Amino acid sequence: MGSPTIVDMLSRSSAMAEGKKKNWIKKAISHPGRETEKAKRNGVSTHEQMEKDSHSSDPSVRGAGNLGLRLSGMSKHKKPSKMYEKSRDKMEG
Repeated sequence: MGSPTIVDMLSRSSAMAEGKKKNWIKKAISHPGRETEKAKRNGVSTHEQMEKDSHSSDPSVRGAGNLGLRLSGMSKHKKPSKMYEKSRDKMEG
């Protein structure tokens, strides 16, 4: 396999250069709730099931476990920092 040409390199970076967001999470989740369902079946917590799956010899199961662990660490909603709550009160009052 040869080295990538300039056209290849530009096509790969064009989405980033144009400011387009790549929604990789939506594409990565092909079966939502699969880990939860498997955990309920096995009688363990979802996190324990993902830990077990992340050490599997099957690459697809291992990938799903690793993805689940990665996404469980992300919060759905950002919480405002407590540091700024006091400064806002002082500015308003």
